[in-house]
Amino acid sequence: MDHTRDGNRYTFTISDVVNHKLASVGGVVETKFEGDNNIGHIIYSGNFYKSSENETIFDADVLSIDYASYCIVHHCKHDSKKKFHHEFIWILSRTPDLSPDTRNTIDAFLNSTIIDQRQLIWDHFSKQYCDFSKY
Repeated sequence: MDHTRDGNRYTFTISDVVNHKLASVGGVVETKFEGDNNIGHIIYSGNFYKSSENETIFDADVLSIDYASYCIVHHCKHDSKKKFHHEFIWILSRTPDLSPDTRNTIDAFLNSTIIDQRQLIWDHFSKQYCDFSKY
């Protein structure tokens, strides 16, 4: 991820491997945190959701963050007119692998919520999995 910061606004580009091809998405994120309790709100502006939801604004809540190793972000949207509901939880880390202590902290937080961990998909970020150069 590449980013530049201007106060609480971040302009970013994220690159990922999708179907063995390098894909990138960018936009602007504005953060609003509440005191020292490590929760806050993110407002994303960009075109990532334009094709699927016809929207360019996406908001999410930061449920937990320690700034050194992980962040848990939650987004939920219900639209009765379009008849859809979706809920996303991202567990973001600064490293491809979580340390046992960080994973225990994340698990303890999730266990303290109504989040059903059985529904989570834990991606693997090994060099082999993320290599797109051979395709």
